[in-house]
Amino acid sequence: MKEMIKPITINLDVEEDFNEFTYSRIGHMEYFLDKNFDIELYGERVDPDNCSLKVYQDLLVFAFIKENVKPGSKLLDIGGGYSRILNYFKTDYECWNIDKLEGLGNGPTEMEMEGIKLVLDYMGNFNKELPNDYFDFVFSISALEHVPEDDPSLFENIFNDIDRVSKINSYGFHCFDVVIKGDYVWSNQLLFTFFKKTESLNDFIELDALKKKTDIYAMSEKYYEENWQSSTKKSFEDFGKPLSYNILWKKKTQKIVEEPHFNPTLVLNHSKNIFNVFIVLREPLDMALLFFVSAKQTEKTDKNDLRGFLEENINLLSKQFQCDENNYLEILNEYSFVSLLEEIQTTFDSVSGLSLENNIALFGDKIVNNDLQVKEIKKDKEFIERFMKRNSLDYLIYNYFKEKYLGK
Repeated sequence: MKEMIKPITINLDVEEDFNEFTYSRIGHMEYFLDKNFDIELYGERVDPDNCSLKVYQDLLVFAFIKENVKPGSKLLDIGGGYSRILNYFKTDYECWNIDKLEGLGNGPTEMEMEGIKLVLDYMGNFNKELPNDYFDFVFSISALEHVPEDDPSLFENIFNDIDRVSKINSYGFHCFDVVIKGDYVWSNQLLFTFFKKTESLNDFIELDALKKKTDIYAMSEKYYEENWQSSTKKSFEDFGKPLSYNILWKKKTQKIVEEPHFNPTLVLNHSKNIFNVFIVLREPLDMALLFFVSAKQTEKTDKNDLRGFLEENINLLSKQFQCDENNYLEILNEYSFVSLLEEIQTTFDSVSGLSLENNIALFGDKIVNNDLQVKEIKKDKEFIERFMKRNSLDYLIYNYFKEKYLGK
């Protein structure tokens, strides 16, 4: 008897409970077909008893985007090949695909897709063609189970690279092929890494538990024999039953991956002050210049091109506060005192009436201002204007505190 499941709606309620979709279920396909998502995506009716597992995964991701990701958002498909999802949404979304096109997992070796930006690489290589803190929805469909498992550091790199390119409040959604093989269930170990590294919106289900599920939607024996058996050289019984294991998370914090950590907190050493720690902010361009020079001198970056560094690293200040355009005021107001380094004495005096005298270290300003690239940048008014536009959130934060404490 088929296990009963609750009515399905793939909408924002999944943030409360996405457990319904941890593994592929028969009821999911019924829902997709009832909504005519197959006709909408493929232009024809799908036979759920004789189709690729990727059809289920396509329809699941398709439904999620339609019901949760607003038009105009930036989508990234990892290992998407000739991505059916991107090809459908490319007129209303900004669509990117990262794929080395080496044919892994019977994938393509060449591709032309108008309206989709293609990056010829693997996720985990930190390819700078993919911008930092950029994408609203990062997903993969039957791709990441092909990642080699002999180097655990590769799992860490893939996760960190996904984190690098993802915005705060963006979704990560990944559909892995797993295979029930008699006494055990096979999965690529990267799936476990994702569950360990994220606060997923669905709970992890032990793989062995899948063997007892009666409502699993899996690749049919008929489809396997007609399309896979000639290449695997195994019977359906020997190969096992392929199904989809899915993980969804929502990114809540932002960090800078592969770059030296900059902490805007200044610890004071003054016998009279009543604050032990408070936040000191620099003007965003000055902060980015300091960040670059410091990283270069400590050999924590191989980037020697300041302009390129500033192009790639956007809104560094907002990343430290872990905020975005929607919540920055709420988060900033949690801080009892923030000073602007450029006017720290005036700011501090206006709050406490105390004098800091000469106890403020100016973070190596002399070294920064003597850098030849810094001098050149500070003379380039057009570049500075573009920098301010690209880093508009940082300037919202900076100007908010400037108005709050100095009335400017």
